[in-house]
Amino acid sequence: MAWAVETLNETVDAELSQLPADMRARLVRISELIESVDLPNVKEPHGRHVCGPLWEIRLKGKAGIARALSRLAPGRGAGRRRLGWSPQQARSSR
Repeated sequence: MAWAVETLNETVDAELSQLPADMRARLVRISELIESVDLPNVKEPHGRHVCGPLWEIRLKGKAGIARALSRLAPGRGAGRRRLGWSPQQARSSR
């Protein structure tokens, strides 16, 4: 089944854009990994299953770490599953 990684809305986009460049690059890499090998196959240190449809994605960079909660959402179209980033979850620890 194919995966599509999407952000929830403009609020999430704005929060993610405030992350340092190396963490944004890590987010892109993890998103590509999810799309290529499926979310359940992406393990620590990149992320972990929390419970139900919730997954924690871990971003590490020079400024510290950021974690984002993501939620599985029903796909648009046959054979697609979406992973949406929840608003106000990306946080950098400095």
